[in-house]
Amino acid sequence: MTSPSSNPHLLEVKQLKKHFSVGGSFLKKSNLNVRAVDGISFTLKEGETLGLVGESGCGKSTAARAILRLVEPTSGEVLYRGENLASLSQREMQAIRKEMQIIFQDPNASLNPRRRVQSILEEPFKIHDIAGKTEIKERVAQLLKQVGLDPEHARRFPHEFSGGQLQRIGIARAIALSPRLIVADEPVSSLDVSIRAQVINLMQDLKETMNISYLFISHDMAIVEHFCDRVAVMYLGKIVELATSEKLYTDPRHPYTEALLSVIPSMESGSKKQPLLIKGDIPSPANPPSGCAFHPRCPIKEKQCETTVPELKEITPGHFSACLLR
Repeated sequence: MTSPSSNPHLLEVKQLKKHFSVGGSFLKKSNLNVRAVDGISFTLKEGETLGLVGESGCGKSTAARAILRLVEPTSGEVLYRGENLASLSQREMQAIRKEMQIIFQDPNASLNPRRRVQSILEEPFKIHDIAGKTEIKERVAQLLKQVGLDPEHARRFPHEFSGGQLQRIGIARAIALSPRLIVADEPVSSLDVSIRAQVINLMQDLKETMNISYLFISHDMAIVEHFCDRVAVMYLGKIVELATSEKLYTDPRHPYTEALLSVIPSMESGSKKQPLLIKGDIPSPANPPSGCAFHPRCPIKEKQCETTVPELKEITPGHFSACLLR
């Protein structure tokens, strides 16, 4: 494995694709492909948080699962500390999973309702054969403290907790083996607004104390602005803009990014920011439009947008956009 000193990036994603065949049968293979993820590339540095944003159905969650090999990519490369994950066997992949964890969107669905919290949090240590029975119990107690829960909560079942408490348990499970990378897939979208800030602040504290890097998937642009160092905007399986959080929010270059940002409520008194209206719904990834995939909904489109596919190009240092007109 490449040492961190020789590779500045913790994670490198190169032309990652994940296509699904749909509509076939046992006897006849389908020719219809859903291009859920259609050639995305980005990097993630040690200790960095990268936001992956876009509307539901743009491919964010599929990208996350393909990166972790929870689903097998169709093509492309995912390099973790310089190691191509696609080349690893299942046994080798299990060993590296200690360093790569995921926080799921719905803690109710991701935590086994029949098991006590103690058993849920013991599982990572047992799977990887780390520590003895007494030490594991002590580590579980420490994990609960780290996420703001009482060690006594280990005796309870998931149904005895609120949504915010359940997500804290999910976070505790994710950090159990001191990972270097956590993929957070809409980790606060199912929580009450009043609880979201508490969970985000917890994740920020863990990032600083444990030197965790996050791939943070969300459709909430306000939270992403607060939490992420850089932001990648996805539309119909592709990244259409990538920049630092500051640059993206102050100087968006892609009309889709502008539309996403224009609907964030303004805190300024008397602000009359008008949303940039885009028409219709996101097209089907099984039948994407020709040319620029965004052109059927784009308020500034021109004729060339209907036939020419824009490349993701660097327009200013560190700021990339895929728009023919800007």
